[in-house]
Amino acid sequence: MPYSRITLFALAAIASAALLMAAVPAQTQPDSTSSISVPDSPVLGADGKAVYMKKCKKCHGPDGKAQTKMGKKYEMKPIPGKSDKGKVTKMTKNGKANTKMKPFKEKLTAEEIDAVAAFVMTL
Repeated sequence: MPYSRITLFALAAIASAALLMAAVPAQTQPDSTSSISVPDSPVLGADGKAVYMKKCKKCHGPDGKAQTKMGKKYEMKPIPGKSDKGKVTKMTKNGKANTKMKPFKEKLTAEEIDAVAAFVMTL
């Protein structure tokens, strides 16, 4: 069945338009309704409480008061409330000389250490 010239022209125009649309990337407008709000948090991604409970609770206890078997065995002092976050970060990274507090810089990421320090500030 032969096609008319108009039909063939229309098909060619549609095919050309489809090829052009596929070749040119679409420009997107930023969607104001999909903006991401970032909380005022010291760390994104690491959960300081979860890391603390997994790595620190055995000695320091869930509340930082060192009333655990290990804490009592080594006569640990409670984590001082409202400690300086920088000191907590440094001690967590490097440990504390002449104590059982070993460095965690090889065991935790910098992000995890920062998150733990932020959590300790809440104890």
